[in-house]
Amino acid sequence: MATLHVFIDESGQHHKGEHYTLAACWAVSNYDNNNSDGVLDPTKQRLLSQIDHNYSELKGQRLDHGDYQWVISNIESLSYKDNTVFTSPSLWRSASPIQASFHDLQPDVAVASIQSLVGKGRDSKNSVHLLALVSVLSPIFKPHIQSAAEIDNIRITLDGNIWTQAAGAFESGLKSAGYSGHPITVVTADSKQYPGIQFADLFAYVWRQNKIDGQYSDLIKQVESLIINRP
Repeated sequence: MATLHVFIDESGQHHKGEHYTLAACWAVSNYDNNNSDGVLDPTKQRLLSQIDHNYSELKGQRLDHGDYQWVISNIESLSYKDNTVFTSPSLWRSASPIQASFHDLQPDVAVASIQSLVGKGRDSKNSVHLLALVSVLSPIFKPHIQSAAEIDNIRITLDGNIWTQAAGAFESGLKSAGYSGHPITVVTADSKQYPGIQFADLFAYVWRQNKIDGQYSDLIKQVESLIINRP
C-alpha cells in the first residue's frame, strides 16, 4: 500500500502584512513509507541539473527570476519521470503525479478579527496559523480520498518548528472531532532535506506574488491546473 504525502510551506507571515499564502504539494508514494525525504527527490535533481546557478535548495524567493520561471514551467512534466511517486492516482482528476492546494488571507485583518473575539495575545495569531493549516488540508477529508484503495495512510510534512503548535492542535482536533479515516501522521521537518516542502514553497511564492501585484501571470494558469480536485 502507499502513502498520501502532503508537504506544506508558506509565503509571507501569517500574523502580519498584506498577504499570506499557505500551499501544499500532494503526491502518492510507496517509496519508504516510514519517511518522506526521498519523495520527489528525482524531480528536484532533474530541475537543478538544468539550471546554471548552483542552488542547494529550490526556494521561490532565492531563485533567479528566469530560473524560477523555468522551474515552475517544468516541474510537472519532469515529475512524470519520478519513480518515487505514482502517476494517475485515483485521488485526483489529473494524471499528474503532483497536485497543489492553497489558502490565502489578509493577516492584519484576520488577526484583528480574531482578537475581537478572543482578545489580544499569541492565541489569536496562532489561531490564524491553525485555521490556514486546516483549510489547505481540507481535501484530505473528501470521501473519494478517504475511500481511495491505493493508500492506507496520510503523512503531512510541515516546514520547520514554527508549525509545532499548530500541528499538535490539528492532531488533537482530529481526535476531538472523532476522525476515523486513514491514519494521519503530522511531522515538522527541515525543508533543505525534503523536496516536497521545497515544491510547496515554489507554489506558495508564485501564488502570493500573483495575488499581490499580478506577477507571474504567465505561470499562474499552469499552477492552477495542479489544484487538487475530485476525479
